[in-house]
Amino acid sequence: MRDKPIWEQTRSSFTQHYYQPLGNNRTHFGSIYTEVSCLVWEGQRFPGAAAIMETPSSLLFQILQRSTVAPAHQPRPDGGIASMAVGQLQADEDPVVGFHQTFLLKSINGARVCTHDMVRQACPAHFG
Repeated sequence: MRDKPIWEQTRSSFTQHYYQPLGNNRTHFGSIYTEVSCLVWEGQRFPGAAAIMETPSSLLFQILQRSTVAPAHQPRPDGGIASMAVGQLQADEDPVVGFHQTFLLKSINGARVCTHDMVRQACPAHFG
């Protein structure tokens, strides 16, 4: 059997690494972002790891369940990975809403980090 390219291996491990702790331990995101990273959450820009870390910590829900229904990934010419996820989220007892998230992953000092992260809810009114 032919080995998967590194970008395919990274995409599945990153998706699991990112989404699994989202509902359980949000402090976990510190290992994904660096000072060159940027998050755009519903149009608001959060540059750098410190600002990004404040975002999930300030979300008002206790339990977040998600179902990533369509992850898609492709290699970039610079050795990075472009990754997109489309799925559904449910915060606490709120209605289920769709989401779209795009990541740009890059290897920095031998570790895969997220340099760009863009998130949009399909129905943002549910996430006050």
